[in-house]
Amino acid sequence: MGKKIVLFLGLLVLSYCLPNVRFSQIGVKAPTAYPVHNLNTGLNYTTIQEAVDADETLDGHTIFVETGTYFEHVVVEKSLTLRGESKETTIIDGGGTGTVVWLEASSNVTGLTIRNGEYGIQVYTSVVATPTFTGHRIEDNRITDNCYGGLSLHGCANNTIANNLIQNNLSLIHISEPTRPY
Repeated sequence: MGKKIVLFLGLLVLSYCLPNVRFSQIGVKAPTAYPVHNLNTGLNYTTIQEAVDADETLDGHTIFVETGTYFEHVVVEKSLTLRGESKETTIIDGGGTGTVVWLEASSNVTGLTIRNGEYGIQVYTSVVATPTFTGHRIEDNRITDNCYGGLSLHGCANNTIANNLIQNNLSLIHISEPTRPY
């Protein structure tokens, strides 16, 4: 008889409490192991440089970079577009050394924060060396906190620089004759 009373009281408490219990769905976004995407091939990569260097990445392709901080230096010797998800939250950090982004072939860079290098972006332009060169397009980026320069242009043929926030660098924009440091 005692077990029936305990069971009855337990059911009574549950019937009183259960209507007051609310269940909610919690969305969890786990970081993806491959946050860099070649939009033309559908292939995914762990670093920006890996995507740029891939044999499948060809001139004219777009490399899309998800929100996150990427501690690397990026050298682009193909005609590519590097597009960040958001210039506030997609960051390439040079770790206090070297050039964070080095552009050689006609390239577009947009939607990124480029920071914490000796130089943020260095552009090498040689129309003579590359007759198919159409120019670089650098727009809608944050180029900040680099030791020497935010943006350094070595040769100035057909480059478009627009809507960038360039701040906290020793020099904002430096323009010189085409020279190649390596």
